[in-house]
Amino acid sequence: MSSLELTAVALWQGQYAVLVTNLFTHTFIHSNITHLLGNMMFFVAIGAGLEARIGAKSTAIVYFAGAVVAGLWIVLTAVHPTVADPLVIPARGASAAISAVMGAALVVSRNDIMFAFNRFGFELGSRTIAVPAITVRSWMLVVMYVGQNVLGLWTEGDNPIVSHMVVAHLIGFVTGLAVIFLRVPSESDAQAKAE
Repeated sequence: MSSLELTAVALWQGQYAVLVTNLFTHTFIHSNITHLLGNMMFFVAIGAGLEARIGAKSTAIVYFAGAVVAGLWIVLTAVHPTVADPLVIPARGASAAISAVMGAALVVSRNDIMFAFNRFGFELGSRTIAVPAITVRSWMLVVMYVGQNVLGLWTEGDNPIVSHMVVAHLIGFVTGLAVIFLRVPSESDAQAKAE
């Protein structure tokens, strides 16, 4: 185990400084390159629109709020009757924090266009196949991500480690919604107050 990942060990051993530190640091390590690239793909796609709307500081608040709240849930619920050694449920990766960014983006920048394809066609034998224009908006990626997590919970619900982490992702998402509804002030709000 890495000293940066989050587990219940620090709580159970009274290492509260380690626990508090790891509530943040676990977002910077990942299980493998696929985990890292998947997280970064969603963060870049969704986070840029959110940052443009609420600013870098507020986006960081949303991100770390998701990491901390989901991390606390992971630590406080690490004891599972089907896991022989509950200490082996480590949290690593930024998925819950990115889920928080997605929750906030669903409120703030849901109609941002993530990418678009113009209409095009191609020849297939003697026929021309027309492909319609496709526009993918921020809310579509968010719904896809949340749907993937709900499906994962449904299909992998009997695996305590997978279901534990999927619930952490969903807690991150709800945290992002809550932070935005509690109105994290944006940088433009601060500028408007100054004027």
